[in-house]
Amino acid sequence: GGGDGAAARPSLRALLAEPRWRRPLGLCCVVMVVQQFSGINNVFNFGVSFLEDNGVAPGVVTAVTVLMNLTNVGVTCLAAWLVDRSGRRPLLLGSSLGMVLAILMLTLALSLSQGGSAGGLASGLAAVSVVSLVGAFGLGQGPVPWMLPTELFPTSARATAGGLAASCNWLANFIVAQGFL
Repeated sequence: GGGDGAAARPSLRALLAEPRWRRPLGLCCVVMVVQQFSGINNVFNFGVSFLEDNGVAPGVVTAVTVLMNLTNVGVTCLAAWLVDRSGRRPLLLGSSLGMVLAILMLTLALSLSQGGSAGGLASGLAAVSVVSLVGAFGLGQGPVPWMLPTELFPTSARATAGGLAASCNWLANFIVAQGFL
């Protein structure tokens, strides 16, 4: 008696002791750490100063900041529509590939700006690459890791699994933020 029929919430120790939950817990934690190690928060936190320090004109930096935020909102809405049509894995992998390509494009832009002869091209390429990075992130690496604990665990274990995954996310965020500058 006396309950609503819901199972008791397992402790973290109980989840870790149960072999069938170890792999989903590991997956949730790994994707959260990868999300933070992608460097996306550094783009949002330090993007303006980073672009300015690399010779991008102030007007372009302002435009990039606005475009980053508009892109982030737009692709998050698109991801919400795509997630059940495309699946979580394709969104994560496609998002990761897009981010790698955007980072390579940014590397090229910064290399061109170091040479000095392609200032306008380098600024434009840097702007496009940063906005592309944010867009690629928002399609998969941004939303999917937060969905996994609710989809991989029963209702009784979601709070515990989600809490561990979020703790891994914030710990990785702390490590990246401390090490970036």
